[in-house]
Amino acid sequence: MEDSVLERVKYLIDVKRLSVLSLSEIIGMPQTTVNNYILGKRRISLEFIEKIISSFGDVNPNWLLTGKGNAFDSPNEKQIAITGGSGNIAGNIGGSNMGNTYNFAPPPHGFQKIIDGDGNVEIYQSDSNILKELNELKIDNALLKQQVEHLTEKVEWVTKSKDEIIETLRGQLEQFSHSIDK
Repeated sequence: MEDSVLERVKYLIDVKRLSVLSLSEIIGMPQTTVNNYILGKRRISLEFIEKIISSFGDVNPNWLLTGKGNAFDSPNEKQIAITGGSGNIAGNIGGSNMGNTYNFAPPPHGFQKIIDGDGNVEIYQSDSNILKELNELKIDNALLKQQVEHLTEKVEWVTKSKDEIIETLRGQLEQFSHSIDK
């Protein structure tokens, strides 16, 4: 039996050691909405899935939607667990057991902190807006392709009709000129 999207979301919450509150803050959705999704009181929306994918860049979108493939994009990388609200992280990165715990303040909304194996912290602007814009551009692109196909068909029809009209007029002109000559 395959897992449902809901079960895979619950798996991510468990692996990343998140609470519903922390997940809702990370993805920028109301806690009650996220809680209703997790409890199965509400059907999971595409917006919810998109926000998870854009907020957790390591999550494999194909796995999240279909259950196929690895849960995370790089199977060699272990997940960094963020303990609920304490600001501590611990875990394995790139398969090497660090065994270290770091304290840090969460980054501002729209940013993410990257901590390397030496404990150096770098702050990057989150790509969630870029992913959203990319999805919107994909939709726009698909709509434009449909419009181009439709217009191409119309141009072909008009061209065909124009040629037929010209042929008809030529025939009528020949008939008219033959009737004048007689």
